[in-house]
Amino acid sequence: MTELLRERYEPIEVVGQGGEGRVLKAVDRQHDRVVALKVRTASDPADREVLLTEARVLLDIPPHPNLPLVREDFFEGDRYVIAMDWIEGTDLAQLLRARGQPGLAASSVMHWLADAASALTHLHTLDPPVVHGDVKPANLVLTKGGRVVLVDFGLSSSPQARHTRGGTPGYAAPELAAGEPPSRATDVYSLAATAFALLTGGAPTGIRPSWAGIDPSQAELLEEAIREGLATDPARRPPTPGELVERLRAGWESTLPTGVLTFCITDIEGSTPLWEARPAEMALALVRHDQLIAEVVEAHGGRFLKAMGEGDSTTSVFASPQSGVDAMIDVQRALAETDGDGLALKVRAALHTGEAEQRDGAYFGTTLHLTARVRSLADGGEVFLSSATAALVQGTLPPDIELVDLGLHRLKGITEPEQVYALSAPGVVAPPPGTISPYPGLPAFEAEDADRFFGREAVVADLQSHLTTGGFVAIVGASGSGKSSVLRAGLAARAPGAEVITPGSRPSPLDEGDHLVVVDQLEEAFTLCDDLDRRERFLESVVDRRGPVAVGIRADFYGRCAEHARLAAAMAADQVLLGPLSPDELREAIVGPAEAFGLRVDPALVDVLVGEVAGEPGALPLLSHALRSTWERRDTRTLT
Repeated sequence: MTELLRERYEPIEVVGQGGEGRVLKAVDRQHDRVVALKVRTASDPADREVLLTEARVLLDIPPHPNLPLVREDFFEGDRYVIAMDWIEGTDLAQLLRARGQPGLAASSVMHWLADAASALTHLHTLDPPVVHGDVKPANLVLTKGGRVVLVDFGLSSSPQARHTRGGTPGYAAPELAAGEPPSRATDVYSLAATAFALLTGGAPTGIRPSWAGIDPSQAELLEEAIREGLATDPARRPPTPGELVERLRAGWESTLPTGVLTFCITDIEGSTPLWEARPAEMALALVRHDQLIAEVVEAHGGRFLKAMGEGDSTTSVFASPQSGVDAMIDVQRALAETDGDGLALKVRAALHTGEAEQRDGAYFGTTLHLTARVRSLADGGEVFLSSATAALVQGTLPPDIELVDLGLHRLKGITEPEQVYALSAPGVVAPPPGTISPYPGLPAFEAEDADRFFGREAVVADLQSHLTTGGFVAIVGASGSGKSSVLRAGLAARAPGAEVITPGSRPSPLDEGDHLVVVDQLEEAFTLCDDLDRRERFLESVVDRRGPVAVGIRADFYGRCAEHARLAAAMAADQVLLGPLSPDELREAIVGPAEAFGLRVDPALVDVLVGEVAGEPGALPLLSHALRSTWERRDTRTLT
């Protein structure tokens, strides 16, 4: 760049160099925006006049969402410069190299071609018309919002241009090689060649491609539409870019599967707050999300249909239920691998198999409706199956993949309850079976229930602290305050090798060792054991044991400990008085187990229970019983 150019623009990098001059990425210092500068040498006065005439055409192009805006042009010495908006994104040639298998997902390609055709139609219908002259994947930029923008206008792109673009081999129409000027028909040819490359992995060579991953009947229709666009005679090509794309889309949509099919519907968990808090990142992530799902679905022989009523949802259809299951496993794994690449998205998915109903090239009806209802039960990262799909794949799943029975669910708008299953596979999370209650009911939580024991973390930490410093601790509380649950599911579950006992009528001295011994319901030594010598030996072993000991006793029997002086002294020195749960702890005790089992609790129910139980130290067994009864009567994954 010359000194004058540097005063107006801050160069970033050279992004192109060829017969039409250099292309620079730079910052417009005055307007603080990134632009593309096309710099061309024009020393001949006639050339300068032609460039100015052509530039007037480009500068007069009305704004269009699929075209960069041309900002200004000027001469600096014998250099002619034209500035247009820089389009940030990934060009489709890069995407094809990185993600082509060998081609890209046909559903995405149709969308991108429609954008390109819209841009070309805008140019072609100007007066005078503007011909791009070099349509190819490298000149189609996929933006963060999922829109394709046609870039790299030629500086000799109007029909009356003195110098014409030769195009790019593989994408240039044959008449250009014969010296004819570019025309609207040459852009149609290049767009057809671009469609071929995006769908098959490379520009046309005259050799029929394998059309890997595309149904043969569908490939035949697509190939026929592309062949028309690549006709040697320009008059035999579709007259407009839009008509070419419509023929491609007609071939694509006319082959929608019919009969009994497996539908898959996905959506993004928590998308609304993400859009509100981080809209720019969400727009980019949604593009990545759609591309990824489309590629995986079509790699497994499915059809990706994009959104059907919701912006972040997708609908896909498979002829085989096993293909749908395999695809959704790969989708969840692929999404997990992209967590570090921008905004992480958690997608929930559901599969249901049934009779497909179509109207005007779109699916509708009960099968689709039930699929959406099953999806609404899932959380991010989960894949749920209806009973119909589960029955069809049950015998074909590999050993590392299984179905988790989530039980019967009543689905809105569906008459009969639906048996729902979750897919459990490496890289795919699944909730616990619906046959296991998150709440034990009236019995205390045991050590094996640690995954559903919530609300007493502070008390457990206090007990552990006492054991660390003194090796002995007693927990004292009213009947029903949860002492046994704290000792078993809280303390013992966190101590490897812990032993839990109750005295019973014939208590035996405690075993020696370094492991924790928990003596639950110590009051039994006084109420059930009539042998005073046996009781004395037992209590002596509780006090004398060298390893850690934790005991629990009802508050109304605390006075009986005074009958054994050494026990009374030990308890006086290290004890924790267990009071009622605070409102926050109660909420955790109610909601935590449900969430651990993939369920939800209606906030209104939480408020009612907290209001009735708060301040009642002996009400916890009844609370657990009420919650278990609510779980047994649930209709969906929400306890109401």
